[in-house]
Amino acid sequence: MVGATEVLAQVPWPVRRLLELAESWDDAALAELPQAANCKTARPLRPADVDNLVDAYRAGATVRELAERYGVHRVTIGRNLQARGVSTRQPALSASDVPRAARLYESGWSLAKIAE
Repeated sequence: MVGATEVLAQVPWPVRRLLELAESWDDAALAELPQAANCKTARPLRPADVDNLVDAYRAGATVRELAERYGVHRVTIGRNLQARGVSTRQPALSASDVPRAARLYESGWSLAKIAE
């Protein structure tokens, strides 16, 4: 078994070369490098926060609104909702609504308007 000391003592040549180059960089050159995009990292929500977001979602808040409110990605919100058994899928038309939706579409209504 190889220990940490052995691994660190045997630095691969590309890493050694990069470290050598980095020593020659001055602060002005580093300041000119493009900055990383402002990314949010996933953070776990407290159980009380998840309780509140479930209540807010059921009351009509959207996943996007909740993501902004809690400062996390919308996928994080969706996963927390799913973990609590809350579906984020939009309900489909019932069989009895399909003929009416078809008539509205044929009469010129947009799909967005019909969905409302």
